[in-house]
Amino acid sequence: MGTLRTGPDLSNIGYKRGEAWEREHLKFPRRFTPNSIMPSFVYLSDDDLAALVAYLDRLGNKENASTDLMIPVEYENKTQPFSVTKETWDEGRRIYAEKCLSCHGCAGKGDGPYAYTNNARPADLRQPRFQNLDSNFDFWRISEGVPGTVMPQWEQSLSVRERWLVISFIQHAFMDMVPHLTSEGDLPAEYAKAKNTFARNDENIDAGKAIFNMNCAFCHGYGGRGDGPDARGLLPAPPDFQDGQTYNAWTPQDYFWRVSESLPMRAMPQWKHPGSYT
Repeated sequence: MGTLRTGPDLSNIGYKRGEAWEREHLKFPRRFTPNSIMPSFVYLSDDDLAALVAYLDRLGNKENASTDLMIPVEYENKTQPFSVTKETWDEGRRIYAEKCLSCHGCAGKGDGPYAYTNNARPADLRQPRFQNLDSNFDFWRISEGVPGTVMPQWEQSLSVRERWLVISFIQHAFMDMVPHLTSEGDLPAEYAKAKNTFARNDENIDAGKAIFNMNCAFCHGYGGRGDGPDARGLLPAPPDFQDGQTYNAWTPQDYFWRVSESLPMRAMPQWKHPGSYT
């Protein structure tokens, strides 16, 4: 026994994992590491689980960057040139999915798939400290990156237009929570003709379940009830796929369309884009 270590070093776990990830990992460790010998803590009460997650989040966790810094002079008078429309939303969402989602996560909580490999955890964009920032501060940080983190200087690869569009999406998807459009539109012809070429067998169902658990469950929940750990605070809330009155009428083409294109004014990525959580 002595100094033999049988578990991972948690002294800096707060840098590497988000609260939502920790909560699910504590309850279902083998969903994340199939051969893990870690016991499940699903028996803990909600309060005890929240307290344990809060403790783990503070191990080595520090603010990634201060929001009290002085904005450089060249950014002081910059203002957001775009209003929120379906077109600007869709373009900003596409940029976010391709460039930001892998670290900041589908719901902007800093829990994307690559977030856990960073020494400094990506920012949770839904925290109150980000909601009162002016657009010029966001434009500065996105343009020049954040010292001490792996966030790139996006001015090197994104145009001025693209930076403003992704800022508009982030501000309204994760901060202001703009109302979504009431009309979801009609099934486009290109999707109406689509056919599912995969047989409905155990192998394909298991493969689809693995993709769902990896990419969708954090918002939609492992049971598809719209109660995933990232669902809280998203407006509108992710749908409950077990709602038979609504989703029994959906065809495979309907699902393929929405998974590919998302829905109007939602934070859900357009999964047809290769940058979305792959």
